[in-house]
Amino acid sequence: MIYMSGPGHGGPAVVGNTYLEGTYSEIYSNVSQDEAGLKRLFTQFSFPGGIPSHASATARDRFMRAASSAIR
Repeated sequence: MIYMSGPGHGGPAVVGNTYLEGTYSEIYSNVSQDEAGLKRLFTQFSFPGGIPSHASATARDRFMRAASSAIR
């Protein structure tokens, strides 16, 4: 399966999908698949040092790691 996401708010869509299917938590173990992990994921969005609210060059590495793990 190939998932394509456009610029803009496509970035959080990729993060949301990889979190729901479990890959995000495999890579970022501090964001667990429970209520506490979901809260941590939500608070990361748009915070300095967190996940940007748009697909961007700074977010590329985070998305690529999650996507490459999902392909395996």
